[in-house]
Amino acid sequence: MASERQDYQNLVKTHTKQFRSIHNKKQFLAWHRWYLLKMENILREVDPIVTVPYWDWSLWSGEPWLNEVFHFGSLL
Repeated sequence: MASERQDYQNLVKTHTKQFRSIHNKKQFLAWHRWYLLKMENILREVDPIVTVPYWDWSLWSGEPWLNEVFHFGSLL
């Protein structure tokens, strides 16, 4: 349990360090999928049946920021 806690804390630190630099980059969706997979694997070490829902980002990977899914204001 201690190693999972350390892995989790390291992953949170990685997210904190990358927050401002990655969220406005084209690589964001791929990076975030990597991040979620790491998080899911840490959770599975505690409980093997844990899953994180998967979103197929490749459907919008060409120009994700031009897709209306990301224009939250226009959907409200």
